[in-house]
Amino acid sequence: MKKISIMVLVLFMAFSPLAHAHSGRTDSNGGHNCSDKSKAKGLCSGYHYHNGGNSSGSGSSGSSSTTSSKKTTTTTKKTTTSSNKDNEASKVKKSYSESSLTVYIEDEKVQLDPKPILFNSANYLPLRVTAELLGAKVAWDQGTSTITISKDDRTFILTVDSTAAKINDESTTISSAPILVNNVVYVSIRVIAEGLGYTAKYQSDTDSLYINK
Repeated sequence: MKKISIMVLVLFMAFSPLAHAHSGRTDSNGGHNCSDKSKAKGLCSGYHYHNGGNSSGSGSSGSSSTTSSKKTTTTTKKTTTSSNKDNEASKVKKSYSESSLTVYIEDEKVQLDPKPILFNSANYLPLRVTAELLGAKVAWDQGTSTITISKDDRTFILTVDSTAAKINDESTTISSAPILVNNVVYVSIRVIAEGLGYTAKYQSDTDSLYINK
């Protein structure tokens, strides 16, 4: 009976995993080197692992290699194409040409600079120059695109691209709206003449305009 017990003990020691044969401090890799006592008892012979550590064989240094994964971030740049379609749609492209009209004020021929233009088959005069030749003062409000023309006791207020106007603070509707061409405001013959209390007569055979009080 004693012999059987000894044989069972020997077999148990022979097949038991070395990781559980003895205690001892493990390093960061989960293993350590055998102590002299463990070697004498035959429990181990060199560096080994405990508790399922990552074994690289007897005598291994146990150093672990760390592979760093570098993540490459690709930044997609979105190219934004600014479109001025809305702005272009709101702008009216005016088709015009230079007019050969000759202008007379109180039967005296005058030179207009800039010259009159033809727009929608009608003659348009440069507002400021014409108004000043008629003895009026002109004020321009860029913020509202409004023109105020004053002479004696008469005030005529116009707005670019609008047929709404005022004469002495009374609202009225003019026959055609003033237009802005190359930073110059132009008005039709009838608008400037009637707005300041003048009459306008056009002679087609000589392409001449007569503006009189």
